[in-house]
Amino acid sequence: MKSTARLTLLLLLGLCACTSGRAQSVADFQYVAPIETDGAHALYRLSLPRAVYQGSTDADLADTRIFNASGEMVPFAFYPRVGQPVHCAPPLRLPLFELPDPRSGAADEQTDRMRIVTTSVGAIEGIEILSAAARPLRSGTSRNYLLDASMARDALHALSLQLDSPADFSGHAHLESSEDLQNWHELVAGVPILNLQQNGAKLQRLEVDFPAQKHAYYRLGLTDLPAGTRLVAVTAQTGGSNEFLSHQWEKPGESAQGEHAGDYFFDSQAHFPVDVLKFDLPEPNTVAQLEIFARSSSAQAWRIVARSTVFRLQSASEELTSAPLPIQTHKERYWLVRVSEGSGGLGAGRLVLSLGWLPDQLVFVARGAAPYGIAFGNDRVGPGALALNHLIPDLADQALAPAGMGPKTVTLPAPAAVVGAEIRVAPHKSRDEESFKASRVVLWACLIAAVVLLFWMVGRLYRLMSPPDAA
Repeated sequence: MKSTARLTLLLLLGLCACTSGRAQSVADFQYVAPIETDGAHALYRLSLPRAVYQGSTDADLADTRIFNASGEMVPFAFYPRVGQPVHCAPPLRLPLFELPDPRSGAADEQTDRMRIVTTSVGAIEGIEILSAAARPLRSGTSRNYLLDASMARDALHALSLQLDSPADFSGHAHLESSEDLQNWHELVAGVPILNLQQNGAKLQRLEVDFPAQKHAYYRLGLTDLPAGTRLVAVTAQTGGSNEFLSHQWEKPGESAQGEHAGDYFFDSQAHFPVDVLKFDLPEPNTVAQLEIFARSSSAQAWRIVARSTVFRLQSASEELTSAPLPIQTHKERYWLVRVSEGSGGLGAGRLVLSLGWLPDQLVFVARGAAPYGIAFGNDRVGPGALALNHLIPDLADQALAPAGMGPKTVTLPAPAAVVGAEIRVAPHKSRDEESFKASRVVLWACLIAAVVLLFWMVGRLYRLMSPPDAA
């Protein structure tokens, strides 16, 4: 009897092994896309294409897997993103010195009438006016300033202006850089700056963005400002660039009318990692106050994402629009934009929402034969990625230069891999799928054997418990 119980236990353990021992295969996923590699490296870094977000069943991409040509899953880990806005250092206040208006005399006369005094380390001490006949700055529309960034350790990529003006304004900024105060190079020209009020809403754009530069001196020109306007302070943003150059953009169509007047409802059809928003207003000379909400499903309540004032102002020569709105990363599918009734609405036409997002990247080990493929679309699997420091222990400690993920881009420590254009539905059969068929046969055999054994045990117990026949 004990031997029979042991046999039954072994059969049950074999049954459990049959049901849980099968490895995941490409056939378990709804989509698979080929990955192009050069075959010369052990590690590859892959930037995920839009299709992965559209086909994945999980907002955190838990159903993502990498397979080799033999259908074996290879180790991979998600990689920290690159290209995000970087603000590593606190704003740096720059010493500023007002310059004479260049239009008050000829350029060569300007050089004769003033002298810039610097210290031994290059810091500006002051500006001396050498000619008593020098005319004061005219009360018109131009102001010019010299900014001293000689003590900045990192590159600058933006200036924030603090202006004192007696009236609203819409002007422009021009910026040049120099190392020796003699040779100047233009960085940006005609950057809109404004400070306006309309219908109780206040608009300010007092930032001058430019490609990250490290120079000792900057020359700032402000034009088209009201008389009496002066620059009070300038703070510089250092440590990186705030340009959204590597973002991809989605323009979800407005899918339904909102619950309230002024509501615009959008369905992005995927869980993109959105961290910046753009708004295209339908009519010029519009200022609107917005509230932005998001949620993952219709069963959830709306969560507030941000509040912002957007504008579209048009003059005879140019059009000014509000800058993109950075937000914390949100992966919700549904978006709601609510326009405040107090701002007068948007006029005729529809609001266009653009979602900016940075593709996730992963690093995978090139184990086994190429080609490799990325599979996704399975709501029955859990996370399959390793922690980055578990995949390669010293990878997180290396200084990695940010780079794009184009087909010819190589980035340390892993070269770039590229997802091919072809995305297959109902992937090809792999050896794992054939092994699954074999394991299913074994499973049924174990079940049948267990049933037969149970019937035999019941019959034997019945015979043992039956009373002997009377003689």
